[in-house]
Amino acid sequence: MPSLDFDKEVHNFRGFYADNRHRFESAATLFVSLISSLTASVDGLEAPTVNARVKDLEECINNFPDYEFDGFDVDIFVHEINCWRLA
Repeated sequence: MPSLDFDKEVHNFRGFYADNRHRFESAATLFVSLISSLTASVDGLEAPTVNARVKDLEECINNFPDYEFDGFDVDIFVHEINCWRLA
C-alpha cells in the first residue's frame, strides 16, 4: 500500500519506471505491430496510421495526484498503483 509521503512515492516510482521502461517500450511496439497486422488483413480497409508512445518519467510524475488536496480519495490512488504492480 502506498504511503502518504509524496517524496517517497516519487522515489519508488522512479525506480519502478527505470526497471520497467523497456517493458513499456516493448508493449507499445507490440501494440502498433498487432493493430497494423490485424487491419492489414481486412479487405477494403485503408491501412490506418498506428502510433504509440510511452510517457517520459517526469510527465508521469506530473500526473500524480496532490496528496495535500482536501477530500482526495486515497482508495482510488491505491487501486491505480496496485494495477501497475500487477504487471
